[in-house]
Amino acid sequence: MTGRPARFTEVSSLAVAVVGLIAFAYLTVPAVDSDYGWHIANGRHLVDRQLFAGVDTYSWTARGAVWIAHEWLTEGVMAFLHDSLGPTANSLLAGVLGSAAILLTVARLRFRGFGVWIAIGGGILALLDAGTIVSVRPLVFEVFAVALLLWLIDRWRSGALRTGPFVAAVLLEFLVWANAHGSFVLGLGIIGAAWVSLVVERHPRARSLGLVGLGAGLATLANPFGVRLYAYVLSAVTGSRLGLIAEWAPPDLASSMWWAFVVALVLAGIATSVRVSALPPLAAMIGAPGAIGRPRRRMPDIRLDDLLIAAVMAVAGVQHGYHAGLFGIAAAPLVAAGVVVLVGRGPRFSGRKIDPDGPGLTPTARRRTNLGLLAIITFLTATLVWARVGPTNTDAAIRAEYPVGALPALDSLAAASAGGFCLFNSYGWGGWLEMVRPEIPVFIDGRSEVYGDEQIERYVRISGVGAGWAEAFDVTGANAALISSTGELAGALRTSRGWTSLYEDDVSVLLVPGARFGAFLPAGSSKTC
Repeated sequence: MTGRPARFTEVSSLAVAVVGLIAFAYLTVPAVDSDYGWHIANGRHLVDRQLFAGVDTYSWTARGAVWIAHEWLTEGVMAFLHDSLGPTANSLLAGVLGSAAILLTVARLRFRGFGVWIAIGGGILALLDAGTIVSVRPLVFEVFAVALLLWLIDRWRSGALRTGPFVAAVLLEFLVWANAHGSFVLGLGIIGAAWVSLVVERHPRARSLGLVGLGAGLATLANPFGVRLYAYVLSAVTGSRLGLIAEWAPPDLASSMWWAFVVALVLAGIATSVRVSALPPLAAMIGAPGAIGRPRRRMPDIRLDDLLIAAVMAVAGVQHGYHAGLFGIAAAPLVAAGVVVLVGRGPRFSGRKIDPDGPGLTPTARRRTNLGLLAIITFLTATLVWARVGPTNTDAAIRAEYPVGALPALDSLAAASAGGFCLFNSYGWGGWLEMVRPEIPVFIDGRSEVYGDEQIERYVRISGVGAGWAEAFDVTGANAALISSTGELAGALRTSRGWTSLYEDDVSVLLVPGARFGAFLPAGSSKTC
């Protein structure tokens, strides 16, 4: 790694630590993700047969459909933390994993030869990009796992990490990854890209990495579902329904939410053009090998696997917002190289000491000064994070996001239905209902692959009051609706179907097709949902 060992006497050392704290504060959010609830519900079934049965048991519209709980390990951890310490604990865990991914990215850039301030800039851009997808759910493990794998590969192929520890770390990571999140396939792709790069370079470690990749693939088979997991992961990332789901829809690159992704794409494109074309004038400007004249700065090497990984993630990111948030981490070397092309040497800040008392301050005093500043910043960060995700604010966030106030009326309605209660619910509330009212089957939840394209498209038509919505709704057989009180569907059910509300507040409304409580269900009905 370039530079002296960090002894925490330099501004740059403090800056890296502060970046980690900023990342933690930025990525630690309340546990109100629309998928959070069904992840907790899954984790609660870790010790019974339901989680590994391979079929859905939560909904009345897809009961018995194929459902592979590919995130069972993280879901088990999340359920334990939620039930023992509250949702705040899961928020903190997500923040730790996310910030660790950013710090690994900064460390990786430093190891690759980039200056500390370039590396910090690349880390901040990766943070802003990752912030578009990171929330309190197993997805945050993917972000961490990708950053860790890239860091391990870089250190190993350069000789800084011995083969034995590298193999052990990779195999352990994939064993956990295959049981924690379905994105382990992406990790195998990263190893494949690195192997291709080594083969092209005729690197002596190419054969070893090929064997490691084979071992990693075999390690992923150590899951409760075996090879079926691969087919299910493929089904989860294909289908026309993906365009109807926010995180899978193409990102709106004109929106400020995706500007970090756009900037990263531009910087990576600049570095790629320099690396591929190697035009002498441009090479001279950045100081590439063989440049004419005295170089301003030699750009760290950009490898073939950097280009392959960045290209795949760029294409995937433009197609799906889900992948766009990973680009800043996956393509970090190219992004940083793009900065080098644009700014040359950059600010000469590396190595500048905090020296408030003049040049005579000792290294010990400088270290103590840095540690004191870090302690103050850490305290302020902890205060900010607790105010954001502590029990009080988390509870308020949940009440603002979910139909908490409607639960008593929902309970009474379900009790009076005698098994004939077919609830239509908002897509984003299905998982939460599975967590807080597991005895009430839902119409739909965030597991889009369980319901399939047709059901998702039908839900979108109904909830958006699109053409033919009423007929589509009637076909479902739903006889109650828990939906947004401000959405179009609430008004449409009242006006065109004569439904009335049993409960309503600023967040939700519980509607039934009868003015009298329970009148929506015919006497003696044998309808079950």
